[in-house]
Amino acid sequence: MEWMIYGANGYTGRLMVEEALRRGLRPVLAGRSRDAIEPMAAQYGLPARVFGLDKPAAVEMGLRGIDLVLHCAGPFSKTALPMVRACLAVGAHYLDITGEIDVFVDCHGLDAEAQQRGIVVLPGAGFDVVPTDCLAAILKLELPTAESLVLAFDAPGGPSPGTAKTAVEGLGKGGRARINGAMTNVPLAWKTRSFDKNGEARLAMTIPWFLRSFWSGEGSANAGGLPVWPVKGLLPIGFALLTLQGVSEFIKRLAVLRGTAEVELSYERPLQ
Repeated sequence: MEWMIYGANGYTGRLMVEEALRRGLRPVLAGRSRDAIEPMAAQYGLPARVFGLDKPAAVEMGLRGIDLVLHCAGPFSKTALPMVRACLAVGAHYLDITGEIDVFVDCHGLDAEAQQRGIVVLPGAGFDVVPTDCLAAILKLELPTAESLVLAFDAPGGPSPGTAKTAVEGLGKGGRARINGAMTNVPLAWKTRSFDKNGEARLAMTIPWFLRSFWSGEGSANAGGLPVWPVKGLLPIGFALLTLQGVSEFIKRLAVLRGTAEVELSYERPLQ
């Protein structure tokens, strides 16, 4: 089977490549940056493909001969659908590592087409979603009459840069909760709860992706997930990233005004 890691040069993509090699697998490395992908592929002795996701025909061309794509290039709110549609067009199975609830909804909306084509579309194939879904499914089998579920997990490692950026982008959307089977908009950190870990109290808050992914498997009508980790730490990280971006843009514009740099103005059509 010929398979691809798209976004192989990113933080998580590199981890995927290293693990694949450790298991004796040889994926095709792909992404948007030729300067990043080709040297990396040469380093590991793996094939490389370079293409963006803004032109459907180019994406389909980039996936020619590929049987499965592991998509690691975020933000998935912008990159998932173009890749999923290309996978459906060429007949490649699709996996990604997102935790964004809107991506789950979008992928679920393509379920009928995927089934018709015999293609697996599996967003959220990373740590956050798979273990929690599996545990929830086991609990439902063991406790079939249960009507609600609160599941907490500890993630002490902290977020990657991409995860932090995604979290900041989602701050304005608030949270969502599955209440009596219906998806409902709720404030951020809608519920908090203290859990004991080795005699130490840990604060947890609700997050929305679990609510969608588990519901797609016909679970509890009141499922909820809480990560046990310093979630408030995302706020300073996120604002620091935004501040750095603002400083960068200010420096660019100052250089243009001084005549020491040129700026290229172009319009990029939004991904559909």
